[in-house]
Amino acid sequence: MDKYLYDLKKIVYNLESGYFKGREVELLDNLIVTAQNMKDKYIAMQNAIYFNDNIQLEKISRENFLYKPVMSRNYYEGDYLERFGETRTSDLKSCKLLEIHNQFWKAYEVQKGNIFASIPKELATLEQAQRLESLGWDEVEVNVYEIKKCNLNKKDFTKYIEKVFRHHILVLEVYSNVIMVLEYNLK
Repeated sequence: MDKYLYDLKKIVYNLESGYFKGREVELLDNLIVTAQNMKDKYIAMQNAIYFNDNIQLEKISRENFLYKPVMSRNYYEGDYLERFGETRTSDLKSCKLLEIHNQFWKAYEVQKGNIFASIPKELATLEQAQRLESLGWDEVEVNVYEIKKCNLNKKDFTKYIEKVFRHHILVLEVYSNVIMVLEYNLK
């Protein structure tokens, strides 16, 4: 990557310096080709993260969820998560969504993740969704991936998921015994 970046900077420098008067179009063509090569290399590197011989994911859907953001960087310190859980429960009770929330998360057992409060928006009425949003919950798009193949041990698999998906929940769909990743597209 450094070579491409160096080449881009060199081309831009040559354009700025005016040393190659009359050859600007040639320099711009080289700039475009170099930038495209750099882009292709980045895409290949990114695809290597998502797809390799040890694991195969398939995006099966995109859903809208209601999500309660965590307001602490170090949420494992102290009793923050305990208080957060109490607030989540209170919010869901006040919207009459606690039972629906619990049924959903029993059907999709959480194995690991860094999202601590969410529910599919389609399970809530319009009024319930608006009430949750007024309590600080956000609507978020969630990509759902099915794990089609995994030749990694549990520790390496967990590291892989944490590396590839910044905001996620790893779930086991109880009915079908399928492992899925819910990727939350947070801003």
